[in-house]
Amino acid sequence: MSLGYNTLPTSGSISITQLNNYFGATSTSTRMLSGTGSAPNFSVNQIFNSTPGTTTPSSTNFQLISLRYYKTFGIYTNTSRNALVSNNSIIPGPFWVGYFGFGGTSSGTSGILNPRNQGFPIKIRIRVTSGSYSDLYVEYTTDQNSFRWTQLSMRNNDETFVLNAVGLRISAFVIFGNISVDVTASPCLNGVSTGTGSHTTRLTFQGEEDSDGGGSGGIRDFR
Repeated sequence: MSLGYNTLPTSGSISITQLNNYFGATSTSTRMLSGTGSAPNFSVNQIFNSTPGTTTPSSTNFQLISLRYYKTFGIYTNTSRNALVSNNSIIPGPFWVGYFGFGGTSSGTSGILNPRNQGFPIKIRIRVTSGSYSDLYVEYTTDQNSFRWTQLSMRNNDETFVLNAVGLRISAFVIFGNISVDVTASPCLNGVSTGTGSHTTRLTFQGEEDSDGGGSGGIRDFR
């Protein structure tokens, strides 16, 4: 999986089949452009433009041309969802956290995934490319306002989960060397398919010896 996010096409036509594939839905599913429906029959307008905390679009005057303005699914850096995560990140602190969202590249605030998941599964792939899964602690939340995070069990270096998640948190326990992890989140509206709206980021957790510039050469007190 290549690094980065995938917006909808910014030119040419967009078919319902393309949209369903982007959302990880069955390609032949009937999908309204406007209007309101319940999961998994959300309209396109609901998915990208719902008011936070609801499944109601902020405007019913939805036009297909609005999809040209870099509409995307992505992993965002914070709960405000005003910036997508970088393709590559060095993580010097104790953990990394990302929040899923639909909307635009600088505003992924649709209520479908903000602040809680309204019934839109996300497929999450965690692939350790350097180091070991046993040094990771992975959690997800279905509601960012609940402050409840649930642990995910990593049993090998490449795991995939389908969850009604809105956020992912990864901690790494490493003293020497680094641990590199590729995280891919994809819309998975039918609970099976990997949507073409996937977003992949590479995280590098630095060991204690790397993050302090090589270490002091002595025994360190972690109390």
